[in-house]
Amino acid sequence: MKKFVLCYDIPDDKIRTRLARLCEQFGIRVQYSVFEFRISDSDYVAFRAKLERAGYLNGERALVFYPLHDDDLVNIERFGPVRPWQQSFEFL
Repeated sequence: MKKFVLCYDIPDDKIRTRLARLCEQFGIRVQYSVFEFRISDSDYVAFRAKLERAGYLNGERALVFYPLHDDDLVNIERFGPVRPWQQSFEFL
């Protein structure tokens, strides 16, 4: 199981929207340009492949992957209108 947060900063609306739709297939949006993922290893490979094919990993766009470990998950603090992770969001 891969657990990580993906943040991006893409000024082009069309490209950013396409990336968000791709991220929504595998994770949940917690803020406008921030997604949280808890996906199987095979889904991670598929997700990375889709990002690669779409040109998001060629270094022209700002994407940052922050890995999360089980110990990190229990320490996440959420304040305000942030969408919390729920078991039902897991894509297995």
